[in-house]
Amino acid sequence: MTAFNKMRRALIFIAFAFLAMPAAATSCSTIAADLLDALPGDTIETGPITCPSRIIINRLAVPGGVTLDASGATFNQGITVANSSGLTIRGGTYGMLAADTVATYAIQASGVTDFSVAGARFFAGPGGNRGGVQIRNGLRVTVRDSYFEAHRTGLSLYEVTDALAARNVFRKATSDGINVVGSHRFIIAANDCHWTARVGQAHPD
Repeated sequence: MTAFNKMRRALIFIAFAFLAMPAAATSCSTIAADLLDALPGDTIETGPITCPSRIIINRLAVPGGVTLDASGATFNQGITVANSSGLTIRGGTYGMLAADTVATYAIQASGVTDFSVAGARFFAGPGGNRGGVQIRNGLRVTVRDSYFEAHRTGLSLYEVTDALAARNVFRKATSDGINVVGSHRFIIAANDCHWTARVGQAHPD
C-alpha cells in the first residue's frame, strides 16, 4: 500500500470517527437545549451528572430521532417530556428513596410519538404515592429493561397506541406494577412484578 493510500484511509477513518462522536450535554441546564439543537440520529451524553431540579423537554421534533444517553446520570426530580417526537432516553436514575419527587411521576410524558425509555432505574420516596413513568396520549412508545422500586404505580399508560412494555422489574409497588387505561395495540411481555405488603386498600402486584 502506497503512502498516499495509507494517508487516505487514515483520513477516512478519522472522518467517520468524528461523525460518530456523540454530542455532550455540558450541564443539567443545557440538556433540553442540546436535544432541541440535535441533528437526526445524534446522541446527547450527559456523563455522570446529578440534576437536583426537574428537566423539562418540550416540543422536541427531530426527524429520525435523537437519543439522550443518561448512563451514569441521576435526576433527583425526574424529567417531563411534552409534545415531542423521536426521543429515546437510555439509562439514568430517576427519583430518590430518601425523598419524594415534587411531580407525581419521575418521568411524565404527554403528547409523545416514537418515545422510548430503556435501561433506566426509578425510585420513589417514603410518601408512598409517587410513580415511576406515566405516558399520556402517546403513539409508538416503549418502556423496557428498566427497574422500578417503591412506587404506588410503576408504569402508567393512558390513551396510548402501539406500546411495548418488556423486561421491566417492579419491586415494592404498593398498588400496580403496570397500569393500562384506554390504550390500544400494546404488548406487555417478560415483566417481573412482585410485592406482598398491603397499604390501605391497595392491591400490590
